Amino acid sequence: MDDQAYFEPGFDPSTLSMARLRYFLVTYGVPYPTSAKKGVLVDVFKRYISSKAPQHRASTVDDGQKVAGNTEDEADQSNFSNENVFQSGYVRQPSPPVQRRNWTEKVEASAKVFPKMQVRPRRRKSGSSAAKKAPWAIAISTLLGFAAVWRHEKLEVGYCGIGRPATGLAGVQIPDWAEFIQPQCEPCPPHALCGDRLETECEQDFVYTPHLVSLGGLVPLPPTCEPDSAKARKVDIVKKRALDELRELNARFECGDAPTPDIKEGDLKQTLGTKRRKGMTNEEFGELWTIALGELKNAEEVVSGADGSGHFTLRSTYLASLPLACAIRRSLRETLRECFWQLVTVASIFSGVIYTRHSIASARATEEKANQLAGLALGKLSQQAALHRWNPDMYREDYISVAHLRDDILREDWSATRRKKVWEKVQTKVEKNSNVRSMVKEGRAGDVGRVWEWVGAVEMIGNGSSPPGSSGCEFKKSGIKPRDQLDFNGMQRWDEQGKYY
Repeated sequence: MDDQAYFEPGFDPSTLSMARLRYFLVTYGVPYPTSAKKGVLVDVFKRYISSKAPQHRASTVDDGQKVAGNTEDEADQSNFSNENVFQSGYVRQPSPPVQRRNWTEKVEASAKVFPKMQVRPRRRKSGSSAAKKAPWAIAISTLLGFAAVWRHEKLEVGYCGIGRPATGLAGVQIPDWAEFIQPQCEPCPPHALCGDRLETECEQDFVYTPHLVSLGGLVPLPPTCEPDSAKARKVDIVKKRALDELRELNARFECGDAPTPDIKEGDLKQTLGTKRRKGMTNEEFGELWTIALGELKNAEEVVSGADGSGHFTLRSTYLASLPLACAIRRSLRETLRECFWQLVTVASIFSGVIYTRHSIASARATEEKANQLAGLALGKLSQQAALHRWNPDMYREDYISVAHLRDDILREDWSATRRKKVWEKVQTKVEKNSNVRSMVKEGRAGDVGRVWEWVGAVEMIGNGSSPPGSSGCEFKKSGIKPRDQLDFNGMQRWDEQGKYY
C-alpha cells in the first residue's frame, strides 16, 4: 500500500498492525509510550497524523520533487554520457519499474503462513456506549410520548361544561390509584368567553394574560383576564370594599353582635356610597356598582338570597376575619352542634356505669345494714321476752310493736326512703326467723298494730334474790343491773319445759 493512502479521508488506522503504527509515529516524529497498546497508538495516530494529513501529504510531495530536481541537475552537469555511439545498433530497453517492497508485506506473508499470528483490526466499542444510552433514550421517549398524549387529552377536556368529560387517557381507563394523572376540566375564568380546547377570549376592558408556567401554550393551563382600564380597576375596588363589609357583618353575627348575617342589596349600596371618594357622581357610582354586583354574586364566599319582603340579600361565609376569642367560641359551639348526639351517647353510657356502680354499692351497704339491724331487732325481742319472764308485773308484754321497734333502731336515720328500703329487708329477715311470731294485737293506748313476739328459748342465770313471781333467773344480757353487782349463791341453767324444735 502506498504511504499516501494512509492520509486519505476515511482511512481506519485500526486496520494497521502495531509495528506499522510505530513506524509512522517514528517517521513523523510523534512521541508515544513504549508500553502503549494498539488502542493508544491508534488514538495517537488519529490525533497527530490523520488530523494533519494535508500537511504531511504536502511535505512528502515537496521532498520528492526536490530529490528528482537534484538528480536531473547532476545528470546535466556531467561530462560523460551513458550512450555509446559505437554501439548504437543495440539499445538496451529499460527494465520495467519494480515496486518497492516494504516490511509490511513480509508481515502479511508471515500471517498467511502463521494464521494464529495474524493481527486483527481493533473494533470500535460502539455497542457498549449504545447499550448505556438506550435506557435513557427509551425513558425520555416514553415521557415525551406520555406528555404529548396528556396534552392532547387536556385540550379535549378543556373547560367544564364545554369540552368532553374526562373518562380516560387516550381511550385507556385510568385505575383509581392513578386518577391524579387523568386530565380534569378547568373552570372558565372570570370575564372570559370560553370555547373548545381551552380557547379563551376576554371581555371588554380586560386583557388576556397567559398562565405563568404555560410556556407559550405548550402546557395546557387556563389563562386569566386581568383588568386593563381605570374603570375595571374602580369596579374591582368597589367589589373588594363590598366583600369587606359582608365579611365584617358575618364576623359580628358569628360573635353575637349582629342579629343576622344577611344585608339587603340597597343597604349595602347605600353603605358603600357613603364611603366613596369625593368628586364621584351618583351616576358613576351606580354604573360601577352594577358591574361590581355581578362579580360579587359570582364570588365563592358570597351567598345570595331573598328575605320575606322579596328584597335581594347578600351574605359572606368568610371566617378568617373573626377575632381569636370569638373564633374559639364558635369552634366549640360548632363542634358541640356536630357531635351532640355522640356526646349524649357517651354521657349516657358514663352515667349508666356510674349509676350501676352506685346502685350495687348502695345495695351492698343496705344489705349489710339490714343484717345488723335484723340482729339488733332479734336481740331486743329476746331481751323483752326474758324481762317479761323475769318480772311479769313490771314488763307486762312479751312482745314489741313493729312500728315502735322500727323507730327505735332507726332513730339516727331521717330519710324516709332509705328507712323504708332498709326496714323492708329487716322485716323480711326477722319474720323468716322461726323464734319470732308475727301477729296483730291491741296496745295499751288502744291502738291496734302488728307486733313481734319471741317464742324461742331464753338463757338465764339462777339467782336466789329473784323478784316474786319470777323463775329465779338472771340474764346474761340484761339491761336492768350489771352482773358484777349481783350476789351469786349458785348457778342454774333454765330448762324450758317442753321439746325443742
